[in-house]
Amino acid sequence: MKSKSMIAPMIALMLAGGVQPRITAAGDPPAKASKQSGYTLTQLDTGINSASVVQHLSENGVAIGDVLAPEFKSFAWSAQTGLVLLTLGGSQSVATAVSRNGIVTGASATTGDASVRGFVWTVPVGIAEIGNLGGDFTIPQSVNSSGVIVGDSLTNNDKSRAFMWTKKDGIVDLVPDADDASARWVTDEGLVVGQSTPRRQSRSSYGPNRTDWRPSERSRTRCGRTT
Repeated sequence: MKSKSMIAPMIALMLAGGVQPRITAAGDPPAKASKQSGYTLTQLDTGINSASVVQHLSENGVAIGDVLAPEFKSFAWSAQTGLVLLTLGGSQSVATAVSRNGIVTGASATTGDASVRGFVWTVPVGIAEIGNLGGDFTIPQSVNSSGVIVGDSLTNNDKSRAFMWTKKDGIVDLVPDADDASARWVTDEGLVVGQSTPRRQSRSSYGPNRTDWRPSERSRTRCGRTT
């Protein structure tokens, strides 16, 4: 897994203007909040004896970020669960995205750091591995409010592939005929944006108006390419 440079120690805090935040799917509003002039502070990393930093916050109050020591691990926080370290058993992990309604995705080293696998985390279920395309490295890049995850995964011959994952269909190679491909973003409408390199050709892009790749229309659409 690619390492991140250390940053200045920070305490993970959630700020809400004036009053406690309205939290729906994530649980009840946080306890132990202290009012200060015009806003409310809630410490998220209670019980973690390390510096931490928040990276993203969903619209329903799920925060994701990183605990920086002794080893770099990602976390998710909700009012219902508190702070949860996101790991598949290895020494490092990273949370890469959180949807508007609090679905978290990322990647973690497995036990013994044998491989890097993608995961999905939700408040009701917790963490679950999403599978792979045959290789030892999978990293999600984006997740939408329906739980559709897109990202990059290596094949058994170390080719990089763009993938999409859904709970129903599992992990799917989006551009199987490309030399390599990556998926970077999925919208709540199901459009996927990324790039691919067709075999023996130059790199190309795919996305809205070039690739309308919708999960519900997989049998009727395909990735368009422009060179």
